[in-house]
Amino acid sequence: MFQSCRNTLAKIGSSLPSYSYLIGSPVSNGAFKIDHFHARPRKITALIPKPSSKYTSYPFTENCWYLMILLDTDVMIDILRDYPPAISWLNSCSDEIIALPGFVLMELIQGCKTKTEQQTLSTELKTYRILWPSHSDCNDAVKIFSRFHFSHHIGIIDALIGQLAVSFDLPLHTFNKKHYEPIPGLATVQPYAKSHSNGMR
Repeated sequence: MFQSCRNTLAKIGSSLPSYSYLIGSPVSNGAFKIDHFHARPRKITALIPKPSSKYTSYPFTENCWYLMILLDTDVMIDILRDYPPAISWLNSCSDEIIALPGFVLMELIQGCKTKTEQQTLSTELKTYRILWPSHSDCNDAVKIFSRFHFSHHIGIIDALIGQLAVSFDLPLHTFNKKHYEPIPGLATVQPYAKSHSNGMR
């Protein structure tokens, strides 16, 4: 899986510094398969080939690259709950690849009350990319957490998710803007209008 993408990225970025990430997708029985994925250098890692199907491979077509959208937990919960504004927005993103930080995936699993719910979640997430930070990203997240833990009360997971978004040079789609304000270089986007009564995490 991702072999054609790896070959293309190697050809384009062979003379530039590389960044190594983990990317995966859900499989059956509530489990999640994780693959190693070598992304292009920073500032262009948000651009990856569009898959030929919803969750299989990434064939490359010359001059045909698609943006990836990164979602936080609150946005994903709205989608899973079929919140109309979230669904309408998601349907407008048909040309983009929707991705979740692995930590968001873990929070969603934690919210499942039964094994059946977890299996249902696995099925729902088959169309999403799961992204994990590199070793360097984790080190940077520790620095951010140490720096802002007392002054801004930043959470551990928020530091990791925010730094992942910075490393991929992607804006984080979230309504929890205050959680991420201390993280240098992070842009956040509120993707749709949301009533206060529907607020999450």
